[in-house]
Amino acid sequence: MRSLKTEFDRIGHYPSHGQIDALRGVVGTLEAMAERLSNDVVYLSSLDPGVGKTMSVIHFVQTLLNSPSHQHVGVLICFPRIDEIHRVVYEMGLAETDYAVFTQDPTANSLSATAANEARVLFTTHQMVSSRCRGRRFVEVEAFHFMASPREVRIWDEGMLPGEVVSVSTDDVASLLKPAQRYLPPLAECLEVLKAELHQRNPGDTFQWPDLEVSCELHRTAVVDAMRHDLSDAQAKALDALRWMSGKVVRIANQNGRIRTALDIRDTLPDDFAPVLVLDASGRVRSTYDLWEKRRGDLVRLKSAAKDYSDLTVNVLDRGGGKDSWRRNEEGLLSEVAMMIDTKPSEPWLVIHHGDACNGKFPQALRSRLATDVSRVSFLSWGQHQGTNDHADIPNVVLAGTLFLPESAYQGLAHLCSGTSVNEELSDEVIDIIRIGEHRDLVLQGLCRASVRGSNGARCRPCNAYIIASKGSGIRKALPEVFPGCRVSSWKPRGKQLKGKVAEAVVHLERRLRADPQTVITFADLMRVTRYANKANFNKRIRRHPDFIAARERLGLNEMATEGAKHDNALQRPFGPDPDATYVADL
Repeated sequence: MRSLKTEFDRIGHYPSHGQIDALRGVVGTLEAMAERLSNDVVYLSSLDPGVGKTMSVIHFVQTLLNSPSHQHVGVLICFPRIDEIHRVVYEMGLAETDYAVFTQDPTANSLSATAANEARVLFTTHQMVSSRCRGRRFVEVEAFHFMASPREVRIWDEGMLPGEVVSVSTDDVASLLKPAQRYLPPLAECLEVLKAELHQRNPGDTFQWPDLEVSCELHRTAVVDAMRHDLSDAQAKALDALRWMSGKVVRIANQNGRIRTALDIRDTLPDDFAPVLVLDASGRVRSTYDLWEKRRGDLVRLKSAAKDYSDLTVNVLDRGGGKDSWRRNEEGLLSEVAMMIDTKPSEPWLVIHHGDACNGKFPQALRSRLATDVSRVSFLSWGQHQGTNDHADIPNVVLAGTLFLPESAYQGLAHLCSGTSVNEELSDEVIDIIRIGEHRDLVLQGLCRASVRGSNGARCRPCNAYIIASKGSGIRKALPEVFPGCRVSSWKPRGKQLKGKVAEAVVHLERRLRADPQTVITFADLMRVTRYANKANFNKRIRRHPDFIAARERLGLNEMATEGAKHDNALQRPFGPDPDATYVADL
């Protein structure tokens, strides 16, 4: 700890006494592993981002390597992403002879020429541990050994689960029909029957999965391998799930509409992987750990000390921010984000968004709507939002919607972390707790890419956050727990001052809707109001104008075809009025 405190003083980092005690617990746990004095459990440190967990590990490893009495002790450090390995290898400043990198990436592996079993420190990924250890005990996996024995010190950076949720939907089954007909006709026949049977099941049902290995000739390894070569990653994952479920009782979950999803769970870490230290800032907000601790019993929380977030203001726009909401309300949501960014024209911003929003071109779409300098706006998509510190100096961050998992995933996580077979019933309350915990995890990790991850003593650095999240998501209510001491405010929709014929069209929509919220407003009516005789000109100047589309979306109007029409020729609200519509027309 002495060298760590010296480093903190050098860089001007002054954690609270509680945070120092918690960091001392991290180092003490690592020391106990090195001395083989720790219990065979999963130790969880949930200190907030920026407090010093990674720096504590770096200084411990450096000290361990210099200790004459610990030359026999090996260290395994597991990361979720390869780019994190590059960063930590650089920050540790180890001699090449002291470490090795073991991943599926030859470039990362080439960081050191030292053989993995000869290196004191071995860097790897979560995926490598899961794949190499599947079906085996950790002591049997020589790839992770040092001096012919399992490494004593094991560190797992970021989130850990005791296993994984295995799922396959009726859409997944359908996607395998064509390749199965080509390579394994008996499998194609089984899949047709299976798809029909799944559609007949209700969410919550259990279902006896057929034994596909023998009846569908999946034991023919060469044929299955040839088929797999022609599958996409998603199809290959579905095929693996089919084979895993073969002969088992699975649980049916509802995904979207008539889509049915069958799910099961399986362990991915060997039962002798403990002791291991997990460093996950989301440990105090993610419910999977609570369930793991209470039901499985082999997880131990280390002392923690939450950061003071009183210099964080979180502004919430009460709108749906999921992928479906962005597909339906793209123009309106883009306008709100752009207008908010334009309120601070001289400050940098970070925007975290759905990768497939705006047809995968979200940054370009948002930049085109900004009235101020676009070069000051940085972007991350969900999936890239963890681990990176490249934007830690940016004081304004927008979560342009949040990432929601399929309902089957929340149900599967509840079974997995409680150690409960999918054959057994779990209460809706337990699944709800898992769901909001996953929301809290994403919000914490997302916002902490910006300046809020930094520390001024025990407090976060000043930051303004903006989140698009519906009231039903529970995110607004959870914010004080995720960020103790933060200020939660409302992000009021600004609307847009519309002009010209677009404004005339919107005023007409508003008048018609006030008279009858369920009225049908034809394009012919709008053409009359805006004085367009040419349909092509109307479509170009009004119907497809971004401001008109945004206004239409906010008013809850969808395009539709009236009776007898071959194409959309009118607007109507499908679900009643939107009380939050705030467009203002300037005539």
